[in-house]
Amino acid sequence: MLLKKIRGIAAVFAVCAVFTWIAGSLPHFSFARNTAAQNVRFILDAGHGNPDGGAVGADGTTEAELNLAIIRKVSELLNQKSVNHILTRTDENSIFSEGETIHAKKVSDIRNRIAIAAANPAIPVISIHMNSYPSSSVQGIQVFYGEGSEEAQKLADSLQHAMNERLQPDHTKTTKTIPKNVYFFANISNPSILIECGFVSNAEELQKLKTEEYQMQLAQIIADVLTAES
Repeated sequence: MLLKKIRGIAAVFAVCAVFTWIAGSLPHFSFARNTAAQNVRFILDAGHGNPDGGAVGADGTTEAELNLAIIRKVSELLNQKSVNHILTRTDENSIFSEGETIHAKKVSDIRNRIAIAAANPAIPVISIHMNSYPSSSVQGIQVFYGEGSEEAQKLADSLQHAMNERLQPDHTKTTKTIPKNVYFFANISNPSILIECGFVSNAEELQKLKTEEYQMQLAQIIADVLTAES
């Protein structure tokens, strides 16, 4: 597995190693598909997608499927409030447009996500991910934001406060900046939010993350905060 866990910090980015791994492989590119939308308020990004499952739980549950399930629910809730938004992916596949190997498809996927952000400058990117850690006892939701953006920090703080209050009152997690070596976020100028919704390496948390009820709770909090900010 190509993911390398960042050790020594409480929150570990399952996605980080993938983006860092392909960073040297990304040439200049153009993305022909029209990815801009009128009056869009948010870009909703479900991390990973086939053939890249992301972090994997002990029972085989992939991060990619959980990310998609939650982002779809957020999208439905925003639609109910008429909050216009873009989804980077809408099915189980990543958004690669070329490549024969897994490596090439991952490179294409990152190119296309960056292109979507570039086509919608200044629009906040809300990216959903799952975490993993060698110790199965680590758990909890944590929100990260792109460094240098007051808008992103404010939004991240609101999301973290709501997550702590409504889903993890025993936690004292606070927001942190997204590490600069996460290639996707380092190469977009949009205000960026990364929500690590839990640890698939923690059996108890994974079982919650797999349920429709808990996914909807997560989605409701995200949609409530985004609606309040829109």
